[in-house]
Amino acid sequence: MVSETLATNTGQFVNEPIRPTKVAIVHGSSITDPTVSHDEIHDALNRLFSPLNVRVFSVLELSEVGISDLFSSRAYDVIGLLGEADEFGSARKRNSRFHFHNDHAESSEDTESILLSFAPRTRFKDVRNYLTFSDAVVLCEAIERNWPLEVSRIVYHFFESLVVPSMLNVDVADVKRIAKGVGLAFNVLDDNSENIIAKLPKDCFVASSAILHFSCKDDVRLGEIHTIAKSIALKKSLTNTDSELSSQSDARKVIRKVNVKMGIRIVGDNYDVENKVAGKSVLSGFNSPAALNYERRINMTAILFGI
Repeated sequence: MVSETLATNTGQFVNEPIRPTKVAIVHGSSITDPTVSHDEIHDALNRLFSPLNVRVFSVLELSEVGISDLFSSRAYDVIGLLGEADEFGSARKRNSRFHFHNDHAESSEDTESILLSFAPRTRFKDVRNYLTFSDAVVLCEAIERNWPLEVSRIVYHFFESLVVPSMLNVDVADVKRIAKGVGLAFNVLDDNSENIIAKLPKDCFVASSAILHFSCKDDVRLGEIHTIAKSIALKKSLTNTDSELSSQSDARKVIRKVNVKMGIRIVGDNYDVENKVAGKSVLSGFNSPAALNYERRINMTAILFGI
């Protein structure tokens, strides 16, 4: 039953149909590691995101005019930006606004691209600059060295929930409603829901909204996912959560009420082996821990807003 198990369809999504949601990435050119070139990072991101049919652009490829045109063309539903804030400064100068939520009619909101900047938490001082050209800036756990590759894991799972047909997807409309201002992102994985909840950062218990993406093995039960989501929704630990919500219907009501949106993707054993090519080997050459990891039963990527 759906209420008991996640789904029966498993396997990789390479060469499977992609949802009509159109997404793209624009990455910067600032490199902190002299042993790694801009072209190597560009190629690594291309290989990483190719299974999702995500178009990857470089600021060097686009030029100032190209960046401005891409942002204003509305060719993509969501555009993720990976780079220093000043690398997208030309877009700020050439366009008075990009934000879908500022003084526009509903018909315009439906067609505006969503611009999300992804940066390490150490870039918190640059938040104001990022927000001059993006709808939200998502601060991720990452080390400084080649951080565009570090945060690519978060971006990958977020885009995965948008474009890959799954048991449950995050819609662009959900992103428009939730992704505003400053968000905090993290990834946590384990073999059971209790351990996942134990690893949740304190940020989870003060956030007013969240976008969650679960990549799960096919033996994960829906109740396990709801236990994690409702713990975040109720802003309480596991010991205080289970006693308050005993049914799946109650869990869903609370999760919806506090604006937690979820995407759930089922991955099988074969998926792990074949996607190490698209994850670990692509990034390991740059000593990056951003590899995609599907070896645990539950892999959750969360973006929290309203903290």
